[in-house]
Amino acid sequence: MSSRIALDPIINAQGAHSDVCGTLVSKAVERAVRRAMSLSISSAELQAVVCPRVAAAFHADAALVTSGCAAAITCATAGCITGLDADLVSRVPAYGLQAQREAIMLRGHRMGYDHALRNAGVTIVDADSEDDVRRLVSPRTALLFFVCKHTANGAVSAPAFAAIAKAAGVPAMVDAAADWPPIERVREYLAMGFDLAALSGDKGLSGPHCSGLLVVRQPLVAAAALNAPPNPDALGRIAEVSRSQILGLACAVDEFLRTDQRARWKTWCRRVTTILRAVSGIAGIEGELFVPDDEAQVPHARVTWQPEVTGVTKRQALEMFLGRRPRIRIRETDVNEPSMEFAVWSLKPGEDRVIADRCAATFGRRARGRVRRAIRR
Repeated sequence: MSSRIALDPIINAQGAHSDVCGTLVSKAVERAVRRAMSLSISSAELQAVVCPRVAAAFHADAALVTSGCAAAITCATAGCITGLDADLVSRVPAYGLQAQREAIMLRGHRMGYDHALRNAGVTIVDADSEDDVRRLVSPRTALLFFVCKHTANGAVSAPAFAAIAKAAGVPAMVDAAADWPPIERVREYLAMGFDLAALSGDKGLSGPHCSGLLVVRQPLVAAAALNAPPNPDALGRIAEVSRSQILGLACAVDEFLRTDQRARWKTWCRRVTTILRAVSGIAGIEGELFVPDDEAQVPHARVTWQPEVTGVTKRQALEMFLGRRPRIRIRETDVNEPSMEFAVWSLKPGEDRVIADRCAATFGRRARGRVRRAIRR
């Protein structure tokens, strides 16, 4: 087989999503990954060195590097079921297991990724209110699970949800996969009383793709680790994490803490401004900078237009971005809404100008040659 594989890269204005392999890593993280690939080392010893440093960054008691956020959720759920019982660890997720087997979720928080809970053999019980959550807690309850991205879809706030779990003596876990930066948001979840937070390493952290984090409060530290790799007879063994993921993620955490976050914010705002200027003054078009409240709180660009004024339909606009080279992936919005949203924190330097040029071409302005030359792939 040839060592050369033809690739057709995209410009990622969709954001830190798994289907576009997360965000781009820095040169420092690249070096850490390459260094790890040249080492023969015990993965358990590597986790033991890396995880205390990572835990300290989040003000947690412990941390575990995983092969993605879903793996963190599955290992943590298994730990809530088994505790430190090695026999239960070896049997999860066998049917008929005599253990706590239910997870309580807000109905509005249900999503495809809750399969990561069901992997451990739990049954998800839906709740619609605080009273529901309290009423549904029983000896069968293994944990309460909150999805921060869908906070607005639930009738219970994160602090109230965590407080119910604490009062009932039941572990509470939050899926905070894409809920940062800023890092303070994750720290706040732990301060609220959540016992476990599952994170993606390749989103706000800009760590290696397919890396994740589980940050933990006592006493669930050992239980989660017991259900995780490299333990051979555990459910988490199928989600083995590589040495390059562990070292690369540790480097990403260190770099994140050293980075001037205000400077990053200004860079993102400049990229948004570049995109919005491309459509400024065109009849029937409005552009705005916005910060999503359902995921990473960073600046994004939104362009909204009146099809009857511009003569451009949503389908035509999408074709301009996805059907031309370089292809530009944008954030998902309602297919019937004449608007487009662009994440800028996942871009390479200069790609904001390519997006601006495509916006100008889509809505009738002449493309600028300097923009076409702004990025070299």
